Amino acid sequence: MKCDDFMNQRTSVTNKVVKYTKEEEARYKIRLTSSLEIVRFLIEQGEAFRGHDESSTSLNKGTFREMVDWYKNKKKKVKDAYEKGSKHCQMLAPDIQKDLTKACAEEVTAVIMDEIRGRHFSVLIDESRDVSIKEQMAMILRFVNDEGKIMERFLGLKHIEKCTSAALKEALVNMLSSHKLSISMLRGQGYDGASNMRGEFNGVQRLI
Repeated sequence: MKCDDFMNQRTSVTNKVVKYTKEEEARYKIRLTSSLEIVRFLIEQGEAFRGHDESSTSLNKGTFREMVDWYKNKKKKVKDAYEKGSKHCQMLAPDIQKDLTKACAEEVTAVIMDEIRGRHFSVLIDESRDVSIKEQMAMILRFVNDEGKIMERFLGLKHIEKCTSAALKEALVNMLSSHKLSISMLRGQGYDGASNMRGEFNGVQRLI
C-alpha cells in the first residue's frame, strides 16, 4: 500500500501544493491585471480613487472599489479570482492603488524622457498650496519635436518646505537631475509674476 501511494504522485502533498500554487498564481495575475486596468482608466479620466467609507456595508465605497465590484459582476473569471483566491492579497488596498498609480506615472515619464532626450528645452514652473496646506511646485517641459512642433509635457509635482527662491531653484535642479536632464540644455524659463520667481536679483529666474 505504501508503495502504491508512493507511485501515485498525483495524490502526493507536494503535487497538491504545486497545483494549488499555480492556480493561486493565475488568480493573482487576474486580480492584478483587473486592478491595473481600472487604475489606468481612472488616471485617464482624472477621477478620484478613494471613498469616504470603503467598508463592505457602504453604499458607495469610492470609484475604484465600485468599479472592481462592477467588473467582477461582468466577468465570472474575475469574480472567481477574487472570491476563491487569497484573502490577504486582493490588490485593493490603498497602498496597492498608490503603487499601481506610481508605476503608471513612471511608465509615462519614461516615454516623455525618451521623447526629449538630447534636445534643448524650456521649463514652465508654478508653485501653489495643495488642500493639506503643503507647498508644491509643478513643472512642465516645453520642447520642439522631430516634426518641428512645440510640445509641452507635465514632468511632475514636488513638495517644497519653503517658497524661497533658493528652495525653488534647488527643487528645480533636483527634479531635472532625477530625470537625468542636464541644466546646460535649458534654453528658456517661464514663471508667474511673483518676486520669488522673477525677481530681478534673487528670483528663481535669475538664480538659474
